[in-house]
Formats: sequence, structure tokens, C-alpha cells
Amino acid sequence: MLLQHNILSLSEIYLTYGPSDEEFITYLISQNVNSTARQSEYLIALKKRFLSIRTPNELTEYARYNNGKNMTQKYRGALNKYLSYSLKHNLTSVNGFDIKTAWIPAIRKAKIGNKTAEEMGRNGVVYLTDEEVVAGMENLPGELRTFYLMLAYSGARCAQLYDAIRNTKPENRKIERITPPFGNTDILRFDIREYSRGRAYVDYLYFPVELGNALRNYTIFQSAFYFKKNIQNLQDKNRIVNVTSLRDWNYRTMFRIGVGKLNFPEREDPWDTMLRYRSELNLVQGRIAVSDNPELFDKNERAERAAGIYATCVKELTEILGVPDFVRRGEVIYRPKQTEEEKQAVEIRVKRMLEETFPNGKYRYSHMEIKKTTGISTSPLNRIIEKYRLERK
Repeated sequence: MLLQHNILSLSEIYLTYGPSDEEFITYLISQNVNSTARQSEYLIALKKRFLSIRTPNELTEYARYNNGKNMTQKYRGALNKYLSYSLKHNLTSVNGFDIKTAWIPAIRKAKIGNKTAEEMGRNGVVYLTDEEVVAGMENLPGELRTFYLMLAYSGARCAQLYDAIRNTKPENRKIERITPPFGNTDILRFDIREYSRGRAYVDYLYFPVELGNALRNYTIFQSAFYFKKNIQNLQDKNRIVNVTSLRDWNYRTMFRIGVGKLNFPEREDPWDTMLRYRSELNLVQGRIAVSDNPELFDKNERAERAAGIYATCVKELTEILGVPDFVRRGEVIYRPKQTEEEKQAVEIRVKRMLEETFPNGKYRYSHMEIKKTTGISTSPLNRIIEKYRLERK
């Protein structure tokens, strides 16, 4: 079925021929958009933010047709949902342009901020390449590298992995080696149901068997913030590697590997197959609340599907990431403490930087502003201000 109104904008088409607010909200809830604020934002975006957009080319150059204002994540999400709704209701074309081959690619080419959607992941996360993920691991010291690998292999939320390791003694961790019903590879399954709830629910985290010793022996003494902060801050400035982009990389990589191995069922649209595979990947990463669709979440079936999908992808994940020998042995190589000479060298460097930035010996800025200006971290900054009695104006 075609929806062709060459003189109408996307917003006009939605207002004239689209679903009622109640019907579209029901669809959004079925797609796990349960926040009433987000639902309202999507409705407003569809009604008001595409009044000047009539073709995919105009959508790609969104800012040009909207007084220089770029597309936002909310606009992109709203339009994606409406186009998905249209496909579900057998609408294949809008204004003569195919939804799958013209409109949806155009959304990804439209700029969001200074980047196109193709360069960004969910919630504005910058897509990482395999090489960037590996380089991000190599920039870290041993105790962070092990945790980083666990995140990259499992796609876990940092908080859930942290809680499961921090709050469970090594001998009490529920880790088992399993052979899924498909995938033809043994994997490890880490039971974290105790730390899962609501929309963040996930039964198990999955890992290659090579991480067994690390999972059973790894202990944590630092805060969760320590891992989040340092995984990002110890990277090159032009590489946006953090716990969120790692989770996104894991999802996209498993999707790329898994769909490549799928045999599309006869008569099924490949687009539908990919959408279904995405929903199954959500089972692996725990992106769907059990309460949303109880009939779809039989406990055993959910665990079997997630384990099988992970087993399908684990060989390629291991080839990309590798497993360092010290991780394979379950050892943690901690950074040696700074010697007094190293501390003094840091102090001299930081004092010189302060003197160059604030030549009169005084400054008008807060600590946070000085950190942004000079890149100096809090601990040496406080120590040097106190030692050299630097004053604020």
C-alpha cells in the first residue's frame, strides 16, 4: 500500500492520515516506550518538527529546511517509530519514496548535532570500530583491563556487572559452563538475577570460556564510578570509549555477526527477520522488561534463546578482542603506587601549568573551571594549591 501526498509534509501526513494519539501511544508502549514524557515528546515532534520535510533528501538536509536547526535524537526516535508503525500496517511508501530503502536511510544521514546518525548509536553514543575497542583496552592498566573485557564481551550494564562482582564472594558466584541448543560452542553463563529488576531485567550475562578464571577470581575494591570514569578518561581525547559505547559496540557487533549467519525463512521479508533478531539480542543484553510481554518470556525459552545467540557470535568476538594471558589465568595486574619522586614530578608539572595559565599567581576560577582549562585532576590540584598557598581572587 502506498501513501502518496506529494504536496504534504511528513507532519501534515501524520496529522491528516496518521493514527490517533491513543492508538500511537499504545504502539509506543508495545515498543517499550513506556515513559509518558517521551511519548508526549514523540507526538509533538511528529506534529510540529517535520512541517517542512516532504522528501528523503529534505530529511537528510534537515537543518537547511528548518532555519539551521539540526535533527535531535527525539525527532529521530519519533520518526523511526512512526515509520515502523506504518510498515506494520502495510504502508510501504510515503510521497512516492519507499520507507525501507529511502526514508529510513535518510534518517540516518541527517545530522544530529555535529554528527550524522550513521556516526552515532542509541542515545547519541558514538559508534566504535573494532580497532577502537581493542585500542581502548590497551590504554588501560591491568585491573581496569579485566573489567573492560568483561563489559565488551557481555554487553552488560556497568552497574549490573559491578554489583554482581562487588557484592558476591568469588566462591559464591553462580557461573556455569553450558552448551546451548544451537551455536555449537560452549560458553559461560553468569547468573545475575539477584541484581536485575524492572526494565533493566536480565537473567544471565554470557562470556567465552576463556574468561572463566577471571570471573571466578576477580575482586573489586573501588567504586563503580572509578571504573566508569577511568575507562573513559584514560583514553585518547579523540576516542570516545566509555561503558555505554562498549555496550552499544557489543550489540552492533553481535547483530552484524549473527544476521550474517542467518538463513532467512522462505517467504519472510529480510527486514522482518532482522527486526526479530534485534529483539532476541535484547534478551542477551536485558533490554526488555519481563512485565512488558509476559507471554513472550517463558523462563527456559528466554535463557535458551539468549545463550544460543551468544554462542553463535562468541568465536568472532574472541577473534576481535582476544584474551590476554593474565586474564586467562585469572590474575589482576595492579598499577604500582606512585613513588615520591613521581609525585614530585607531577607537582612540578602541574605548578608550571598553573603558573603559565595564571601568571599573577592568583586565579578567579573554581576548581572545576581550572580542571577544564588545564586538564589537571582534582587530587594533585588540591595538593599543590595547599602546598604553594595559591590564592583565589
